[in-house]
Amino acid sequence: LYRHFRGREALLEEVAERGFSELAARLARALRGPGTPLERFTRMGEAYLTFAEEEPGYYAAIFEARPPGPDGCAPVQPPRDRDAFGLLVEALRSTFPDGFSAGVDPRFVALEVWALSHGIATLAAAGRLPTGPGLPTKYDLLRAGVLAMVHGASVRAGG
Repeated sequence: LYRHFRGREALLEEVAERGFSELAARLARALRGPGTPLERFTRMGEAYLTFAEEEPGYYAAIFEARPPGPDGCAPVQPPRDRDAFGLLVEALRSTFPDGFSAGVDPRFVALEVWALSHGIATLAAAGRLPTGPGLPTKYDLLRAGVLAMVHGASVRAGG
């Protein structure tokens, strides 16, 4: 391996890059699929949770890799992160074309949605998400949380 990579971090960075590519492809497929904008947006969340479940190695690498930036620090957003995040922002804008007026930036809402998605995926992967009769699935939790965030952004925007 070390003939092809400078070390562990370079290998992890490559795995993370491939993981970001696969995640972005799955999100893009969900966004291009049939249905209303809200249905497609919801399928993006489902695709995110499914990716985390089906590709635990990629998912872990995505959030463990810390490629060095020009100053030796980790960049704020690795390149593939921007692709997946850009798709999320695009989906929010197409799903809610009237926006979140009064200065609520769709990127802010997208960060909230991503944080919720990541939290649910991480809890589920660790076996720490309570499940059982009467409890929502991870998909139900994500849908309800996202709708609450979007509604909250609309309320904040409306005053």
